Amino acid sequence: EGVGHHDLTPGNAGVAATRTAYREMEGADVYAGWGPSGDHWLGYTQTGEWTRYLADVRSSGMHTLTFYVGTQSATDAIAVTIDGAAPIRVPLPDTGSWGNFQPASASVSLEPGPHLIQLTFTGGFQMDYFTIEAP
Repeated sequence: EGVGHHDLTPGNAGVAATRTAYREMEGADVYAGWGPSGDHWLGYTQTGEWTRYLADVRSSGMHTLTFYVGTQSATDAIAVTIDGAAPIRVPLPDTGSWGNFQPASASVSLEPGPHLIQLTFTGGFQMDYFTIEAP
């Protein structure tokens, strides 16, 4: 809590929902399973929660960030902050169901090297994974 993620509720809600033992004592609500990737995914997001990632970028230029999300609201969004710069707001599509994952993308200019990426959530949605694609 407070280093790699911030969660407003105690425990891992994904454990109860999927009956798995993945990081039971962590605050981040991580599920095992049935998203498009077939791997773990983040759920039960709430406005103000966030996660951080370290990305090693290999080329300079415009990169595409793509988030695979399931949401039931057209007002949900992700604010992407890279290395502490001003956040980039990525609106999320209303996919009709938390289990119906669709992409939402934004373009960002990145230089080679390590970057700290923080995703701050607005609304309640599920995120299976995200990608960073070079030009």
